[in-house]
Amino acid sequence: MSGLQADDPEDRGVVPVMTSEIPGTYDAVREALLAMRRKLSQAGADRDTIGTVEMVLAEILNNVVEHAYHDRAGGHILLKITCTENGIRITVADDGTPINGALPEGRAALKDGTELDDLPEGGFGWSLIRMLVNDLQYHSGDGRNHLRCVVPHASVK
Repeated sequence: MSGLQADDPEDRGVVPVMTSEIPGTYDAVREALLAMRRKLSQAGADRDTIGTVEMVLAEILNNVVEHAYHDRAGGHILLKITCTENGIRITVADDGTPINGALPEGRAALKDGTELDDLPEGGFGWSLIRMLVNDLQYHSGDGRNHLRCVVPHASVK
């Protein structure tokens, strides 16, 4: 599967950190997150930035596995991480089921006093992503989903 171009004009002036094609499985996501932590650390990103990128990337990749590949095995996810002047850019592409319409807004934050037993099971991931990133973009075309976002204020040496 090819979908992330190495010679993308938007990649000029950025520092490549990681480009990888992984199976669309939870185990592969876990391994990709570990690799991302190592690569960002080697690039000089601070611990807080690495933690934020990990949260965002975990939500995105796990959503791809759970929703885009929910009905079939054997899918792949293309992942590209670069350091830019604006932060850490995450680009993800897959050939799974597209999102119907716009990206979900996600659940709003809970009000004080919500009982633990009354918490909904999910739906907070997109809210978290939206709170932590800038320039969130998604489109689907030619049988492929593309998502891009930037974790801002990355501290990279």
